[in-house]
Amino acid sequence: MPADRDVAERLRIKNKNIFIAANKIDGPELEHLMWDFYSLGMEKVFPVSALHGYGITSLVEEIAKTLPDAEGIEPQERRISAAIIGKPNVGKSSLINRILEDERLIVSELPGTTRDSVDISIKSQGTEFIFIDTAGIRKKGRVKDKIEKFSVAKALESIGRCDIAVIVIDAEEGVSEQDARIASLAASDGKGVIVAVNKSDLIDGKKDQIKRLKDSLSFQLRFVSFAPSIFLSAMTGKGVRKIFYLLSSLYSEISTRISTASVNKAVEEIVSQHPPVHSGKGSLKISYATQAGIRPPTFVLFVNKPDLMTASYERYLINRLREQLKLPHSPIKIVAREKRK
Repeated sequence: MPADRDVAERLRIKNKNIFIAANKIDGPELEHLMWDFYSLGMEKVFPVSALHGYGITSLVEEIAKTLPDAEGIEPQERRISAAIIGKPNVGKSSLINRILEDERLIVSELPGTTRDSVDISIKSQGTEFIFIDTAGIRKKGRVKDKIEKFSVAKALESIGRCDIAVIVIDAEEGVSEQDARIASLAASDGKGVIVAVNKSDLIDGKKDQIKRLKDSLSFQLRFVSFAPSIFLSAMTGKGVRKIFYLLSSLYSEISTRISTASVNKAVEEIVSQHPPVHSGKGSLKISYATQAGIRPPTFVLFVNKPDLMTASYERYLINRLREQLKLPHSPIKIVAREKRK
């Protein structure tokens, strides 16, 4: 490694913190390949895989420890974008108006008043919240005029650029098929989800109706059962301020980074409790895992044969990872990749 030694010599005289990233080490069984790099006279050698993400988190964490404190520098303000989505006339604009305590949006009893997505900023306790008020998403068969089709397309685009989707549901109407479809759009895009049950003041004291509503939330939105929910009233303001707390806590959760060691420990325990079922093609074997991204937390599992990862076992892994890694309200994405031999 003549070129590596030349670079090492040039760096050594700079008297700086030096980290060696030994690339193309795709897992623990290949870490012995990094020992040769200690011959360069550097103490901080890290096995990594730029392709698969293995070891990257550990490298970044160690680099972060050496960075100077940003004394005298204004801390960067946290920004959380939330798309307020739902079918027409469930009170999306009314909810944002109540949050802002300002009638800057058009509020109407007629569905379809909000024709375009509107971004509105509000600052609270050092965090900037961007609320995206979207057009109501109708069933495809009911979207007729060109303007409305454009509005629905903009609403779907808003889901793509938000951190968290707040799904507004009418408490009196309960959860409809369209509500479930809207929730699935946000969930399939890996967004954090909050279920906001609006107009809850209209069912106060109606125990039977409240029970039916809660049952429908549990059943029809079971695919986002991890999502936090809130009962509120845009009309009276009841429960509305809690949205800031939910957005902040959920944003922190979906932005969590977990060390590779902790991820592997969790995966090993989860698999030992319920190993993959043997099929005619063989058994799925998970060699190791690492976190590859955030928002949503994304984990790469290196396996013998990715096609042996069944949908049911993937759901099991996701649900258990949510428990083990303390991500109770977060969507989780798993990517199965073939381990190199």
